[in-house]
Amino acid sequence: MFVRASSTPHARLLRAIDRGNLQLVRLAAVECERIDLETALRILLLLERAEPATYERAAVRWAGRLLEARPQLGFAGGAGVLDGLDGLSGPDRAVAASRLALALRRLGEPRAAIVLERDGARPPRPPEKP
Repeated sequence: MFVRASSTPHARLLRAIDRGNLQLVRLAAVECERIDLETALRILLLLERAEPATYERAAVRWAGRLLEARPQLGFAGGAGVLDGLDGLSGPDRAVAASRLALALRRLGEPRAAIVLERDGARPPRPPEKP
């Protein structure tokens, strides 16, 4: 009988993100030593879809990580990133994703930009029922 070696925490995290299973994402994320900016963005986009109430706080944390990694972004650039992240949960999602992806490419974060470009093509989340 063949027994597959257990996968790495990061591989489990990526599979959970691909499946859209937020519970498994959280379990796998705890096991990871470090989560890169691109993977954190994928988690953020999943949160925006699955738990919109937690999205804003998570988006601000992700923006903080970006600012820490790319301090040359400054106040104006940081405000633009936050505006873009805010727009991802709005009706002009594709426009916000496109602008944010462009800013990430300029900052030297092409992999994160690709995540946004792929995600920006999906339709916006339907409005919540009152």
